Amino acid sequence: MELIDCGELRGWEEKRGKFYQLDAHAQLDCSHMDQLRVSLCSGTEAFFRQSLRNHGIDPSQLQMGDLKLMGSDLGDGLQEIHCDMTDPDLAAKSHTCLLYLTHTLSTAVPIAPHSDERHAACYVADAATVRNSKLLQRKCFSSCTVSPGDHLLLRGDCPHFGVANPNVARRYVLFACFSPKKRPKPDTEEQRYPHGVDN
Repeated sequence: MELIDCGELRGWEEKRGKFYQLDAHAQLDCSHMDQLRVSLCSGTEAFFRQSLRNHGIDPSQLQMGDLKLMGSDLGDGLQEIHCDMTDPDLAAKSHTCLLYLTHTLSTAVPIAPHSDERHAACYVADAATVRNSKLLQRKCFSSCTVSPGDHLLLRGDCPHFGVANPNVARRYVLFACFSPKKRPKPDTEEQRYPHGVDN
C-alpha cells in the first residue's frame, strides 16, 4: 500500500467489469520506489510459491508469468463468470493466485467442490449447453469477507468472477499466474467466458 500511495504507479488500464489494472513488472521512474517494487515482486512470488507448496502443488515445475495490480472503486469490478485461460489443457496445469491488499469481498468461486463436469462446461463451444448448465450460474458461486494479506488459489480452469467492490475505499488485489515451465507463458488478457461477452 505504501507503493500504491506514493503516486508513482501510472498507466492504469481500464478493463471489462470497470476495474483498473497495472503491470507490476513495469519499471518506475523513482529509483527508491522501483527498488521497493522489485522487492515486493520478488517477495510476492516467494509467498505464492510457498502457498502453492502448502497445498500440495510443486512450484518448482511452474513459472510465474503476469503479476498485475487490480483496483476498483465503489460498485465497480463485477465480472462475468470466466476462466483465466482459454486453453483447457494448459489451464488444468496452471494456477491463479490472488492476494488481497484491502478489506473487501473475495472473488466468487464455485460452492461445490472440484467438478470435472463444471470445468468441462467452461470450454464447450455449444452456448446452449453452457446456459443449461446449473453449475455455471451466479447462484452456484460464493464470496466471503477478506482482509489484507488473505489470498486465494485457483486452478486455471476453475470458473470464477470478481464481485463489485462494496466499500467506499478503492479495492486493491494482486494477481499472479503460474504455468508449466515447458510451455509458453499464457496471455492472461485472453480469458474464457463460457456465457460469452459483448465485446
